[in-house]
Order: sequence, then structure tokens, then C-alpha cells
Amino acid sequence: MALFSSSVVLSCISFVGGFFRVASSDTLVTFPPALSSYGDEHLQDLWEVFAHRVALEPLNLFATILFLFAIIHTFCAPCFLLLAQKR
Repeated sequence: MALFSSSVVLSCISFVGGFFRVASSDTLVTFPPALSSYGDEHLQDLWEVFAHRVALEPLNLFATILFLFAIIHTFCAPCFLLLAQKR
């Protein structure tokens, strides 16, 4: 099980690593970017804002999916415990 967990973590790290951009020596990259840097104040719909921000910074999609899985895991944990006790 530990081998599976570590391979999942390494896979996630390598997946996220592809989204990082290499900056030249004269460019300073700040992370996370300021909310004002997205320039989406004119957008009204939540999904339009999200799509715009993902287009500018794809890491936002990965972070959102990871956050949603964490919430789902929190609410499913009692079910996981029941399944583990049945075995």
C-alpha cells in the first residue's frame, strides 16, 4: 500500500511539474499570482472566471481537482472505514 501511495504522489508531482514554466534570469516569477493579475473583473459567471484562470495558469485546474478530491475523501471516510472493517 505504501508503494502505491508513493507512486501516486510521484505521478502527481511529475504531472504538476509539466505545468511550471522556466523563467529566464531577467524575469521574476511570483507564485501564486495576484488575483488582479488575471484581468477577469469583467467576467460575471463563475465558470467563465474559472475557465479564464485555467487558461492563464493550468495549475489552477490541478489544484481545484485536488481540493475537490480532498473534500470528497473527507465525506467518504466513514464509508471507507466500514468497508475496511468488513474485510
